[in-house]
Amino acid sequence: MPMRNLLRDDREWTVWDVLPTFDARLRMSGEAADLLVQGWLVFECDVEKRRLGPIPEGWDALPDDALVLLLASAVPVPRRTGDAAGPSPAPSG
Repeated sequence: MPMRNLLRDDREWTVWDVLPTFDARLRMSGEAADLLVQGWLVFECDVEKRRLGPIPEGWDALPDDALVLLLASAVPVPRRTGDAAGPSPAPSG
């Protein structure tokens, strides 16, 4: 999995690609599925996460200014909380 770091407006973004598993592709539906079924790029900094699909060919070799353009067109998404096994348990009380 290629990974890049990008500095933009005094924020350091980490960029990597995600290829969904076969099972994940089967669960995808709707308009978003058309963009994400072949994979997507994740752009993440300390305060924000964005997604861009499908993965642009050769993205990992693009110059930083071209990667900034991809960042600008990526869609903000909620950041995960909890661990990879699932969401955090609801607080009791």
